[in-house]
Amino acid sequence: MAISPTVPGAAPSRLSHYTALVPGLALCFLCALVAIRIQAATGIKALNPVVLALVFGIAIRAAFGLPASLKPGAAYAVRPVLRAAIVLLGLQVTMAQLLSIGAGALGLALASVALTIPFTIWLGARLGVDGPLSQLLGTGTGICGASAIVAANQVAGAKQEDVTYALAVITLCGTAALIIYPAAAPLLGLDARAYGLWAGSSIHEVVQAVGAAAAGGPEATEIGTITKLARVVLLAPAVLVLGMWARHLGRQRQGPGAVVRVRLPGDGRRRQHRPAAARGAGGQQGRGAADAERVGRRPGIEHGLARPEGPRLPPHAVGHLRHPVYRRPRPYRSEADMNPNALPFDADAMLAGLRGWVECESPTFDAAAVGRMMDLATHDLVLAGARVERVAGRMGFGGCVRASFPHASTEPGILVMGHMDTVHPVGTLARLPWRQENGRCYGPGVQDMKGGNYLALEAVRQLARAGVATKLPVTVLFTSDEEVGSPSTRDLIEAEAARHRYVLVPEPARPDGGVVTGRYAIARFNLEAIGRPSHAGARLAEGRSAIREMARQLIAIEEMTTDDCTFSVGVVHGGQWVNCVATTCTGEALSMAKRQGDLDRGVAAMLGLRASGNDTEFRVTRGVTRPVWEPDARGMALYDRARLLAQGLGFDISHQSSGGGSDGNFTGAMGIATLDGLGVQGAGAHTLTEHIAVDSLVVRGRLMAGLLASLD
Repeated sequence: MAISPTVPGAAPSRLSHYTALVPGLALCFLCALVAIRIQAATGIKALNPVVLALVFGIAIRAAFGLPASLKPGAAYAVRPVLRAAIVLLGLQVTMAQLLSIGAGALGLALASVALTIPFTIWLGARLGVDGPLSQLLGTGTGICGASAIVAANQVAGAKQEDVTYALAVITLCGTAALIIYPAAAPLLGLDARAYGLWAGSSIHEVVQAVGAAAAGGPEATEIGTITKLARVVLLAPAVLVLGMWARHLGRQRQGPGAVVRVRLPGDGRRRQHRPAAARGAGGQQGRGAADAERVGRRPGIEHGLARPEGPRLPPHAVGHLRHPVYRRPRPYRSEADMNPNALPFDADAMLAGLRGWVECESPTFDAAAVGRMMDLATHDLVLAGARVERVAGRMGFGGCVRASFPHASTEPGILVMGHMDTVHPVGTLARLPWRQENGRCYGPGVQDMKGGNYLALEAVRQLARAGVATKLPVTVLFTSDEEVGSPSTRDLIEAEAARHRYVLVPEPARPDGGVVTGRYAIARFNLEAIGRPSHAGARLAEGRSAIREMARQLIAIEEMTTDDCTFSVGVVHGGQWVNCVATTCTGEALSMAKRQGDLDRGVAAMLGLRASGNDTEFRVTRGVTRPVWEPDARGMALYDRARLLAQGLGFDISHQSSGGGSDGNFTGAMGIATLDGLGVQGAGAHTLTEHIAVDSLVVRGRLMAGLLASLD
């Protein structure tokens, strides 16, 4: 991010500063004046000038945008000017007027504010309403409608559509009260004083409360007006309390920073340090299992990051930190503040970090090896500023890592989801060593999908270094058994995804660089053939070979393949001795379909297979199934945003439904906006030629960073 040098004598004068405010303030004043004149001309009290002015402002920005010349004045209007208006609004009523309605009425006004706001926030949380929207609705209901909503949003920081929604709800309810209250008063047997108290303590807008109270006569009008203004007096204190509460919640979420435990070279002891913000990226080569010792790895323990003001690491330990320690981002201002092209992604630096991950082999069925990989990921996530939780493995598979980055909001955010297991057994490095040649980088699991996982982590680090805070909270989930269908982690994946608004999956990009907006349904099957044993030399005719039966069935299964549903057998194990007729033979089959109905028919056909003769048996049992993920409106809207970002970065991305399942099948089928295939480009996945295109690291990293920063 470029920083302009300071030139002596170039600071703007105070006069030029105030002159810059004039255009924006003039526009806001014009909107307010027009709104007031419309209400005065029509005589319709329900036409609140605050709401009208906001509607005008939103319409102007939507139609014409907001030129740079208007931004300083508009920002000044919604901060100092608005805050001064809040104070003046509360000064409309004198202390003598407040005391004239009696302690009971004052207590009622105070209670209506003190109970309505927290109850609305509590109820919103129970109903799944975003916290900022609940705050706006509570403040608008409890105090004075649109004015309170605009004031409360100074600390709530709600999205523009939430502000508009809150204003619409409050205006609609207040307008309905103008009609309902006068009609209900006789039915309830309320006298003038009671009716005025009811209207003044429960209707939102001042004009609506006074208008409704006026239907009860002069006494009701006076009582209703003063009671309503007593609630208005509480606007500034209420906003102050909301601000203090929001700050308290922000501190709770970020915490004081947990201690990073580092094993220092040479002395064999663990020491605790609260690392300072790093001055640059150090180097590190050959990371392996020893890195696991630098961070505790007991399941369930949380690892956080210390705040920057703590003591520095000793010099001999700093060399082991490849990446700068997390620095808390500055508040996000606007999308214009964050240009992904300006982020200094460096392919060589990324390769240096990725190498340690690739050289830590992590086949799915080796839980210890996967655990070592998770140790490395935990180490890097902690240095990036995440609070990390280790989830113990089950069913014989390795554990998982869940990492959340500090954020002021509690609303559903972005889940970055990847797997750290690979299909390559330990020892593959001997035949597929880490190497770079002709713009490619080779290694086991480099494309599927350690390269994409590392790219996503680097995107988070780049945003933090640039001081860009994401609009939504970001969580990273690394799982351990995706290559075998995620049998032990599906429930974890679905539970975590349900707490998020978006899911980004850095699985490998499509061959043309495109992304995935849907995936085919997949079913796995376990096959077992049972024969009759005999001596293959002396009594061959008495035996019935299970291998022969499996061979017949294998051909029959693969010949079931159609354009709508495919079948393949990828694993077969049979026999123990060459001089014995095989008694058992087992295998694994895979079926894939674009539509769930086609897969269901394929599953029924597989489960209906029977042995070819009376002397043998053949059994099919259903294994792990991935549901079909069909493109939907939410996913396509997410793709459209990604495509616009890509075009801004100088390239385009297509989209497709893809064969080959991923954990995106689960989240997409849940209806959560999911975008898959955001990882690196390459080829040869699951083979001894697996590689990535080195030049895709930077462009795909910037695309991921742009998505993380802009999604809301």
